[in-house]
Amino acid sequence: MPEYQAPETGESKPKWVGGFATEDDAKAARDEARVNSRRGEYVDRNEITVGEYLDMWIEDHAMEIKPGTLEDYRISIRLYIKPYIGNTRLQAVRPSVITKLYRDLLAQGGRGKKPLAVSTVIHTHAILRRAFRDAVLVHEYLSSSPVEKAKRPRTDAKEPGMIWSAGQLRTFLQLARSHRLYAFFHLAAYTGARRGELLNLRWADVDLEGKQVTVKGSTGVVDGEHIAGTTKSGRTRVVTIDERTVTVLREHLAAREVERRRIGDAWKVEDNGHIFTTAWGGPIYPTTVTALPGKLIKAYNEPADKGRTPAELLPYARLHDLRHIHATTLLLAGVPVHVVAARLGHADPAITLRVYAHVIRSAEAAAADMARVLAKGPLGSSERASELEPPKGIEPLTPSLRVKCKPLVDDSPSCSIGRCGLVECDRVRGCCCTHCCTAVTGMPGSLAEDFTREGDDDVAGWSAMGGTHEFFVPDDHHARELAQALAAHGFARVTAWPSPQGVWRVTALDEGPYPVDATGHRMIDAVARAAAAVARKHSGYPQGGSRCDVSMLPALHNADVPIVCTNPGAHPPTPAVVVVAPPPPAPLALTPDTAQDVPIDLSGLDDIPWADLAHAHGSAEDIPELLRALADPFGDWNPTLDELFGDNLLHQGSCYSATAPALPFLTRMIVSGALPARQRLDLYVWLLIAADRWADSLLGDADRAVVQGGLPIPATWTEDVHLVVGDQLSRLLSQWETEPPAVRFVLACLAALYPHHGRRIGDQITHMAQKFHGTQPGAYLLLAEALVHTDDDRALAVATDIIAWETNHDPGWLDAAGVTIPAKAGHVLTDGALRALSTTD
Repeated sequence: MPEYQAPETGESKPKWVGGFATEDDAKAARDEARVNSRRGEYVDRNEITVGEYLDMWIEDHAMEIKPGTLEDYRISIRLYIKPYIGNTRLQAVRPSVITKLYRDLLAQGGRGKKPLAVSTVIHTHAILRRAFRDAVLVHEYLSSSPVEKAKRPRTDAKEPGMIWSAGQLRTFLQLARSHRLYAFFHLAAYTGARRGELLNLRWADVDLEGKQVTVKGSTGVVDGEHIAGTTKSGRTRVVTIDERTVTVLREHLAAREVERRRIGDAWKVEDNGHIFTTAWGGPIYPTTVTALPGKLIKAYNEPADKGRTPAELLPYARLHDLRHIHATTLLLAGVPVHVVAARLGHADPAITLRVYAHVIRSAEAAAADMARVLAKGPLGSSERASELEPPKGIEPLTPSLRVKCKPLVDDSPSCSIGRCGLVECDRVRGCCCTHCCTAVTGMPGSLAEDFTREGDDDVAGWSAMGGTHEFFVPDDHHARELAQALAAHGFARVTAWPSPQGVWRVTALDEGPYPVDATGHRMIDAVARAAAAVARKHSGYPQGGSRCDVSMLPALHNADVPIVCTNPGAHPPTPAVVVVAPPPPAPLALTPDTAQDVPIDLSGLDDIPWADLAHAHGSAEDIPELLRALADPFGDWNPTLDELFGDNLLHQGSCYSATAPALPFLTRMIVSGALPARQRLDLYVWLLIAADRWADSLLGDADRAVVQGGLPIPATWTEDVHLVVGDQLSRLLSQWETEPPAVRFVLACLAALYPHHGRRIGDQITHMAQKFHGTQPGAYLLLAEALVHTDDDRALAVATDIIAWETNHDPGWLDAAGVTIPAKAGHVLTDGALRALSTTD
C-alpha cells in the first residue's frame, strides 16, 4: 500500500485506492501512487461522488461563464453524465470509466436509447475535462485527471450545413419579406451575425448614415428568462453594411412604429431600444426565429394549392446556415480570412479556417484536377484534351487578347491548355505563359512555375508570362471609374463585379508577355505597383497581388459581368528594370559546437490552458505533446518541428492564440545547452520568422490603409507574438559568445528587430559584418548594424541596395505608406537572411 506524507504534519499516511477492473490496473495505479508520494502530492481520501462534485462545480462557475453556456452545461451533466457515473465516487474514477461512458453514450445515449451524436459526446468530454481539471488544481480532490487519459471519440472537421446558391438565398429572402421579421433574416444573411447577437441589437448600435452595426453582446433565454451577455468571443465588433441593408433597416423601423401606434397602450414600453421585438414590443424568444426558416421553406415547397408547387424546391436550411452562407460568399469572393474572421466575431482566424476549410477545397478543386492531368505528361490525346475543358460559362478571349507562346520543339503535340480561354498555345512544351500555369495549378506566378518545374524539367525553356491585377473598391461607381482608368492605362480587358456588402472586385488582365526570369518578375511587379497607384486614386486597393487562377476565369470572360472595359491591342507601360548582380554567397559555419546531456526544463507547460487556445487546425491541446517530443533527445526532430510550427503555430505565415505562449519554451530549449547547433539554429530561425509576422502583416495592409485614410492594422495575434519574442531576446543574446557563426547571424537579425535589447551586441554585429564584407551575409549584417543603431536613413539605403539584387524581395515594401522604416527594412532583413542561411556548413 503506497504511503503519502501529509504536508501539514509530515506524517506518513496510507493512501487507499480501489475500484480497478483488473490486477494490472491496480498495480499500475499503485506504482503511480508511489511516484506521486515521492513528489509530495498528497490527496486525502474523499467520499464525494461525481454527481455531488459536479453540482458544486457548476455553482462555482455560475459567475464565470455566460448564462446560456451554464444552462447548456447543466443539461449535459443531467442527461449524459449523472445517469452513468453520477453515483461513482470521484476518486474511484479511472480513465477506463470515462472511456466506457463515451462508448455507452455513442451506443445508446440519445432519446429512446438511440445513439448519441459524436459531436455531443465530444462536448460532454469538454465539460468533464474542465471539471476534473479543477478537481486537481482547485479543489485538490485528485492528483491527476482520469479524463486526460481516457480515449475520446474523434470526428472529422464538420462542414457547415446547407450553403444556398445566390438564387436560392434570394428566393428565401423573398419569402421572408412577407414576415414582420424580414429584416432579421436579411441582416443575418448580410452580416453573418449570430442569432443571439441579432436579438440583442439596439437601434443605438446601428449607424445608418455610416453604414455600420456595432455588435456588443448576445441575448439568450435561461429558465424562461431573457438574459443578456457578451458575444461568444467576449469582444465588441463593428460590421459594415451595404445600402440595401440600410434601406431594409429603415423600412423595419417604420413598420415597427406603425405597429406601436396600432397597438397603443398595449405596447410594452421598455427603454432597451431593441431592433427586433414581438408585435407588442416584448423580447423575442430565440426559438421563435430559429423555427421560422423551416416554416417558410415548407410553405414554399408544399403550398396549399398543389398547382403552385415550385419547379425547383428550396433545400431546407437552418437559421445558422445564413451565417455560413455569408462567410462562404466572402471567402469565395477572395476576402482575406482574417477579415472574414473579424466580421464573424471569431476570436482567432484559425477557427474560420477550420470551419470553412471546405470552401478553400472547393475553390481549389478545378485547379487540382487540371494539375493532375498536367502531371501525366504531354497532352496529345482527345481523352486528355477533354479533361481540360474550361469551367462552364467562360467564353474564349478574342484573338486580339491571346498570347502566342514560342514552341520549344517543332514536333511537340498540340496544346489543349489553351482551352482555358486565357492563352492560345501552339505546342505543349512551348506553352510558357504563366496564365496557363496558374489556370492549371491554381498558383500565382513563380509558385506555378516552381510547381510545374518540379515535375517536368523540360519547361525550363518557357519564354513568357503574364498575370492579373485585382483590386477592391467600395461601390459600382468607383468600380466603373477604376475599370475605365485601368483600360486607359493600357490593360486590354478589365472586369468588375459585386462582392457581398457592396464591395466591388476589379480585375485587369495583364497579358505580358514578360520574360520568365528575375527581370520579368520585376517587370510585372512594377506594372502591379503602377496599377495600384491608379487604383488608389479611385478608392481601390490591391487584393491578393498579381495572380490568375481558375476562380477568376468566369469573371474575366463571362458576358454576364456587369462592367467590362476593353482596350484591344493596348499594353500598360513596360518599365525598364535593371537587376543588379548579387554579391557572392558565403558559408555560415555551425562549428564549434557543444551540447550537454542535461534535461530541458518545461515546467509550467501544463499550466497553460492549451485547450482554450487555437492553432491552424483547431484546439491547441496537442501543443504540449509536440513541445515535449521536440525536447526529447531521442525524438524525430524535423517532422516534429515542421508539425509544431509549419503545420500548426505559424501555418502559412499566420499567427494564432497558441503561438505566443509556445515561444518561451523554445528559448528554454536553446539556453539549456542540451541541443546541438543545428537544432538550436532551427529554433532561432522559427523565432525570427515569428517576430517578422507583425511587420509582414503591416506591409500587406498598407494599401488598404492608404485608401481608407487610416494606418495599417497588423494581423490577429502578430503583435502579441512580436512582443513575446522581444521578451525572450535578453536571454538569447547572452548566448552570443558560445554560438557558432550561423547562429550568431540569426541572433544579429533578431537583435536588429529589437534595437532596445539588441544594441548590447552592436559592436559584435559590426565586427561580423566586416568579416563577411562583400558577401550576401555581409550585406544583411550591414542592414542589421544600421537597424540596431536606429540609423533609419542608412537602413533604408542598405535595404534599397539589397532589393536591387535580391529578386525575391518586392521593391514595393520600401514604398509602403504608414509603415515605419525599421519595420520595412526589418522585413527585408528577415526575408533575405533566411535565404542566406541556405549556405550553412
